[in-house]
Amino acid sequence: MPVAEIEQAFILAAKNKLETDTKNYNSLSIAYIENILQAYMTYKHKFIVPTSSPAITEKCELTDQEKDQIIWDGILTAFERFKTTGEKVEFGGIKYDFLKCRGMIPFTKERRDEMMKLSRLRITMKFEQGMVKAKTFNEMSKLKEQIINMGKDFEAQVMEEAKTIAINTLFADLVESGSEINDLKPQQC
Repeated sequence: MPVAEIEQAFILAAKNKLETDTKNYNSLSIAYIENILQAYMTYKHKFIVPTSSPAITEKCELTDQEKDQIIWDGILTAFERFKTTGEKVEFGGIKYDFLKCRGMIPFTKERRDEMMKLSRLRITMKFEQGMVKAKTFNEMSKLKEQIINMGKDFEAQVMEEAKTIAINTLFADLVESGSEINDLKPQQC
């Protein structure tokens, strides 16, 4: 808390503007100072968020349809960006899962296998580059643990990378063929 605010807290306490016992009873203690500062924070909060402001609703759960619409809008935006600027999707997992569930990922098993191989190669190279760049023993130990653990960390990264490769490949195929993402016929998930 800035010194000016601490000063303001004690000025307001002296003027009895804070909702707390502001008497120090001839004892300046840490508890007394804390009491004044907490009362000041409450006072300040009331200024910032007046009680007359509309109440914030508890918890707003989105329906499945609203969630799907948000994901679909994100896919359309990413595709338009890809089409106009060539900007690739960085994290394509959610987009991929959404389109795959609806039968909108038209890749053969062989093509998916190629993407998995490429993904595995990229993630392996990422780990190797990390080992080369590691400067401390601690950094090297963390990477070594991830590599030895290749189960969860490695496989999860490979899968996420494969989905990202698939989304970018799908977008590139659509652009190359002059098609739109809306040309893919969605099925019910």
